[in-house]
Amino acid sequence: MNEKLYDKGGLNSTALKAAACVSMLIDHVGYAILWPIYNNACMVDGVYMMGESRSSEAMTLYVLYQIMRGIGRIAFPVFAFLLAEGFTHTHSKKKYAERMLLFALLSEIPYDLAMGGKMIDLERQNVMWTLLAGLLCLWGIEFVSRYLKKRRLFLAAVVTLCAMLVTILLRADWGGTGILFVVLFYRFSRKERAFWVSMVILLIGMAVFGTLAELAVLAGILITLFYNGKLGRANKYIFYLFYPLHLLLIAAVAWGLRLAP
Repeated sequence: MNEKLYDKGGLNSTALKAAACVSMLIDHVGYAILWPIYNNACMVDGVYMMGESRSSEAMTLYVLYQIMRGIGRIAFPVFAFLLAEGFTHTHSKKKYAERMLLFALLSEIPYDLAMGGKMIDLERQNVMWTLLAGLLCLWGIEFVSRYLKKRRLFLAAVVTLCAMLVTILLRADWGGTGILFVVLFYRFSRKERAFWVSMVILLIGMAVFGTLAELAVLAGILITLFYNGKLGRANKYIFYLFYPLHLLLIAAVAWGLRLAP
């Protein structure tokens, strides 16, 4: 295959994955490296300074941190969209799920080291678990739609809620919100009004219960509009491997700088 990352028809999946990976990298560097540096800058003679009492250096670091986390919000909607696309076109859903499970397991220790500073951190789990739960959720919805004649909508909602509950109990990154993104990308065309109404409601909920930085997720949704339906040239395992490897690198840098998350 000789497609470019970008042509007159838009972006292929390789380009979308690359953009999402860069966004994710910036986000994780912000959280695992810049945030501890900011906290250290807030310490003055053993006292943690807050608000306007912070130094100008600390304030600058905080603004930069918020920008980096905002950029990081772009990644997940792109991954959720590509997951929904991959589920629709994969030749083997079983192998797709097995691959997701393998990399969820491989990524857990790197994730805990980078995000929590320890090898095993039960307080949080990596985003691959959310994507795996999203994949299984779509599989369940497909089964309900294809083989059950009655109460399809109700049963599909039950499947979705179960997947959301699993990610919440696991404390997986993006949790139940991530499942909703996956389901919305699968259920609706981005040309449908229902898709945008649902996404706006979801984004408002994220902003209300989180921060205004969550609204940067909209940029990730908009990027998917440029998808041209082509795969691109890169081997799919490159992007799977990028996740645990970039986390290990971030963990190594944080350890080298003696930073505590």
